[in-house]
Amino acid sequence: MKTRRNFLKQGGMAAAAVAAAGVLNPAYAIIPSRPGTVEMPQDDTVKALMAAALTAARSAGATYSDVRIGRYRNSFVFTREQQIVNTADTDSIGAGVRALVDGTWGFGATKVLTTDGVAAAAREAVAIAKANRIARDQPVQLAPTQVHSNATWKSAFTIDPFTIPIEQRAELLLKANAAAMAVKGVRFVNSGLAFVKEDRNFANTDGSVISQTIVRTSVPF
Repeated sequence: MKTRRNFLKQGGMAAAAVAAAGVLNPAYAIIPSRPGTVEMPQDDTVKALMAAALTAARSAGATYSDVRIGRYRNSFVFTREQQIVNTADTDSIGAGVRALVDGTWGFGATKVLTTDGVAAAAREAVAIAKANRIARDQPVQLAPTQVHSNATWKSAFTIDPFTIPIEQRAELLLKANAAAMAVKGVRFVNSGLAFVKEDRNFANTDGSVISQTIVRTSVPF
């Protein structure tokens, strides 16, 4: 006999797989979020990878370069009355490198977070910048910016929403829907919970190294 909890869990996993397959981008690894499937490297490893990318870009001929390594999670549940109408839980991770060569931009990206992987993306960015010079009208001139050598920022939150089981979120929404439907005259109700978590890491050849953790929630009702 299938319990309500098992139904919610199995339905959520199936919907997440379908949603993830539909938005797959070759530059990123996007998969259903399950423990241990996608992990951001440790801070020291991320910094070493960013340094390797910048070194490779400079060695290939970039006058300026920056690199971003990020993990992006999205999770949502939407309901109508006592039905779950949509749910998904996706996770993506990857690196992007920009390179400036003779006043022209180039970009490279990879999902391979190794020294060789990010270095290859950096060299690709430089190669694209060199190829783009033929279409350049005026060279890019960067505005002066302040260097932030070890800056961090995190959203303020008490509970990480991604630690809340999807079954618990769905149960909460269905209870809220039931309470709304109990009000005289109410014939329709829908509700949802949507969570986003972004772990962003940035470094450039000017010397800035910045990390951010951003958490956003939305509760449409």
